[in-house]
Amino acid sequence: MKTPKTFYQILVTAFISFIIFSIPVKVYSQNALDVFPKDALPVVNEIIAYYDSIVQSTHPDIKDIRKAYDVYLDTVCPKILHDGNFAHSGINPEARRKLFDRLDKKGLSEIFIVGDTLKYFDTKERKRVERYFPYYVNMNMRGAYIKMLEKLSHTSPFVNDYYKQIHGYRNPTAGCYGMILRDYRKLNFSDPAQRLVFIVTILSVNEKIEHRFRP
Repeated sequence: MKTPKTFYQILVTAFISFIIFSIPVKVYSQNALDVFPKDALPVVNEIIAYYDSIVQSTHPDIKDIRKAYDVYLDTVCPKILHDGNFAHSGINPEARRKLFDRLDKKGLSEIFIVGDTLKYFDTKERKRVERYFPYYVNMNMRGAYIKMLEKLSHTSPFVNDYYKQIHGYRNPTAGCYGMILRDYRKLNFSDPAQRLVFIVTILSVNEKIEHRFRP
């Protein structure tokens, strides 16, 4: 006849099971930035630190980075949804240009393909035209950032949905922006990789063409 387990034995067994099943998930998430080449990591860390500083300067009393992001975005995201102005995020087009200027171009290319010429159909001229449009960005679908999203998608249903949209359309879609602006609390901002997801989405916003080509 088996001896019944004591409360202490049950507690120890439960604790060990928790450790076994929870640690791999945490490691998977925390190591998501490891997909970046070593020479690109300084750029990634600078981008994260750049936005961290915006958030923390707004709420210097909040020491927990996850809570600071949640509180900050509770204010700015509804404003962006209201009028479509992503400058409420703390990054306007001029700030983005200055950031991109100082970042290592090779490292940045693991996230974005940055161009200076835009080809599009002009409805007034009724033809395709080329215009000088510095810092116009597209996602680098072969870069490490996309690999990072794929890795995170295994542990985060939110990132999984986000990744599928980017992978299908090769750039953030309106749905991606909606997810980020409405459901940002589904991101774990304690994880630098998940903070990067939010930040890169904001940085991927190109200005409206008419804003750059007014007479």
